[in-house]
Parts: sequence; C-alpha cells; structure tokens
Amino acid sequence: MNLFFLLFVLLAALLVFNAVKSFRSVSQGGGSKAKSTGIVSVVAAIAVVAVGHFLFNF
Repeated sequence: MNLFFLLFVLLAALLVFNAVKSFRSVSQGGGSKAKSTGIVSVVAAIAVVAVGHFLFNF
C-alpha cells in the first residue's frame, strides 16, 4: 500500500475518533462547543475521505 494512502486512512480514523469523543461528551452534558467540534470532525473526515478517493483513484 502507498504510504500516503495509509496517512489519509489514519487521519480519517483520528477525526472520526475525535467526533465520537465529542458527541459522547455532549451526551454527558458537554455543551454546544463539544457538539460543534464533533460536527467539524465529521465534516473534516468526510473531506479527507473524498480527497483521498480523488487522489488515489484518478
């Protein structure tokens, strides 16, 4: 596998982990900042996957 591909997969996994952690914090009363951090992490993970898909399939 390509090293850059593994880097994109790792980055997406870290962003998803951060989103899950933030949403779990919201469910425990973490507030709106944790919720917005989770949403930003999800959007960033989707963007990383889309860029990685574009780079490695075309």
